[in-house]
Amino acid sequence: TPEMILEGVNNLLIGCESTVSSIRYLLKKRERNINENHDKSSDQEKSNNILRKNPNLNICDCNRRICIFTTASLPWMTGTSVNPLLRAAYLSRGRPKYNITLALPWIQMEDQIKLFPSHSLFENQETQKKYVKQWLCSAELKKESEDINIVFYDGVYHEAFGSIFPVTDLTSLVNDSEADICILEEPEHLNWFKPEGAIWTNKFNYVIGIIHTNYIFYASQEIGGIIKKEVVRMVSAWMARAHCHRVIKLSGALQTYASEKEVVCNVHGVRSEFLEIGSSNKFDSLRKKSIFSKEIYFIGKTLWTKGFDKLLPLLRSFRRRNNQNLEIDAYGDGPDKKAVMKKTSHYKLNINYFNGIDHKALKQYKIFLNPSKSEVLCTTIAEALAMGKFVICARHSSNEFFYQFPNCLPFSTSKEFSARITEAKINEPTPLSQELYETLSWSAATERFISVCSLPLNIIQNEKETSQSNNDIEIQQESAQKSLEQLDFFLASLQESAFKGKHGKIIKKLIGAPKNRMPKEKLDEYIMVNEIEIPSSETKIKNKMKISNSEKALVELLRNGVQQGAIENVLDPLLNGYDKIMNREIENKDKDGNVENYIENISWSSSSWKSADETEN
Repeated sequence: TPEMILEGVNNLLIGCESTVSSIRYLLKKRERNINENHDKSSDQEKSNNILRKNPNLNICDCNRRICIFTTASLPWMTGTSVNPLLRAAYLSRGRPKYNITLALPWIQMEDQIKLFPSHSLFENQETQKKYVKQWLCSAELKKESEDINIVFYDGVYHEAFGSIFPVTDLTSLVNDSEADICILEEPEHLNWFKPEGAIWTNKFNYVIGIIHTNYIFYASQEIGGIIKKEVVRMVSAWMARAHCHRVIKLSGALQTYASEKEVVCNVHGVRSEFLEIGSSNKFDSLRKKSIFSKEIYFIGKTLWTKGFDKLLPLLRSFRRRNNQNLEIDAYGDGPDKKAVMKKTSHYKLNINYFNGIDHKALKQYKIFLNPSKSEVLCTTIAEALAMGKFVICARHSSNEFFYQFPNCLPFSTSKEFSARITEAKINEPTPLSQELYETLSWSAATERFISVCSLPLNIIQNEKETSQSNNDIEIQQESAQKSLEQLDFFLASLQESAFKGKHGKIIKKLIGAPKNRMPKEKLDEYIMVNEIEIPSSETKIKNKMKISNSEKALVELLRNGVQQGAIENVLDPLLNGYDKIMNREIENKDKDGNVENYIENISWSSSSWKSADETEN
């Protein structure tokens, strides 16, 4: 059952505590070996085995290459398709052509039909690339569309998650010589089912993760949400910590991922078309002439979790208080649309439903309503404010950035909601100052992004012990940072081993990874490149098959952590197979005559390890 699986996952992580001493020893030993063999290692070995420390934080240098990986692409009008595209466009300004690379997911036709409008389906990647660049041109970013390099990776739409996940190695899209700065839009999402490949912080000099989505909220709304949200919290923190040097949270609504390297900052802006609409509205407002021909609307995905679960009760409350059925036009599409419309009809609410549309086409409305609390930073709120509209939104940490705008009317209760509706209906929006308009622009957002990415680590950390001397603080911070870097490296290595080979496929299947639906000929080609055929002969296995430290750590974690439940039956063959190979390695220690090899191959049971010093002796 799902509960048994989650219990097994929890026990697996608890088992990690019993291997801390051995992890410390092997990390130290690994570091010594790397230093000794630094000059002898090939470039490829450096890429795979050396953790690059002290990344270059200066992203202002126009000659540095930036690669942006995201989880969605136009024509799917969602935040993770639009915002990374605009970020790439604005970062390209003043840089050489193709110094900015944007990696987008390519999905097969059966998935396109589920996500894209019927008139925007693509037979190949070139036509979709052309569509994306034309969209940038329509956003008055023609030069930027020519300067950025767009590439695609193979992805699969997972209906249960409502998201696209990569099924091929993302790091292979970038040559080692060009791997410098990497921006992971939704690093936790990109790495939940990470395909085999290089560790991000090994491949790139500086990895920046931008968190877009409050996955804990969505998990909490499902059956068994109390358990699921804690699992999502743990795994998301693992992914962000293991694969990023810097983590940017768009708002304070998000969990803690890695406190010493995360910062809260809105690094998103709105397109220039919205600001131009707002400027024209400002002119008419000064003449005290309303330019709005309609009143209230909502735009967004038609999902219960996107605010409809809050909207319908609020409208019913408004009707009881004011003896009036408030009329709202709702624009958007989504899997819950039929259910939402049915519930609306049941409650006899006055909501008119329309298909999804570009927000800028709705400039005739005066009031934008969004009661959602699932957002991290609502792009449509920023766009509505830029167009000079009233925005009525929930008083929530995800909306705190917008409180500085006079036209933002937050509410906490249904009574306050009714008051805000009345206030907005009888008044006209206040013209925004030039400073506030500039705050909403993508130029300002890009400046904020560069600023927070360039902050040294010790400035991000909260210096609570102010009574200590500066030298003591610096020593403690340096020691803590080194320990955390080792932890990050271990977590990344552990995931790499867990998801490798045949046992990796088993684990991914257990945790719900999407099935790879690439065309057979392409899938065969990918498997030939990324998998090593294991000989069936026991002699060949003894001579050729090796087990990495992280694999040994994983096996011991599984052995100690998974004691009962459905997982045990699936993983028993895996554990038994590793036992045979590890026993053969230990049996051959005398033939090798190398004590270091024996220590490296020793079983990772907690009873076999005492202190690191005793083991070394």
